[in-house]
Amino acid sequence: MGVLSIATSGDALASDLPDCPIQFAARGDAEPFSTEPFDCHCTAEARNLRGGYAYGSGPYDGISNICMVALHAGATGKDGGDVHVIPGPGLESYTGTLANGVFSADWEWPSQFGAFDVVPYPGN
Repeated sequence: MGVLSIATSGDALASDLPDCPIQFAARGDAEPFSTEPFDCHCTAEARNLRGGYAYGSGPYDGISNICMVALHAGATGKDGGDVHVIPGPGLESYTGTLANGVFSADWEWPSQFGAFDVVPYPGN
């Protein structure tokens, strides 16, 4: 379970969890690609990195920005927070929606990185 404290970087809360990779697809840049679920921390700023796009409505394509997906899925608020990322098989296409103030896009070109869902961190 993470230890939370007041942050000074603009986040509502800091966390002892590692920062989320910008994209699920980018996780392999930092460590070997895995299909195992993982926990990480979304900062409010992370939604704006690499465009901050979300493709789909759950599951989301692997090139989606994890922290934008977390906000769209309701796993975090606009100030960020800790999330649980659940990898899964890719789909042939993804349908976007408006949820929690975020537009996700339709996506007809699935990536090679599969799909994922994001839920609130179980320790919250």
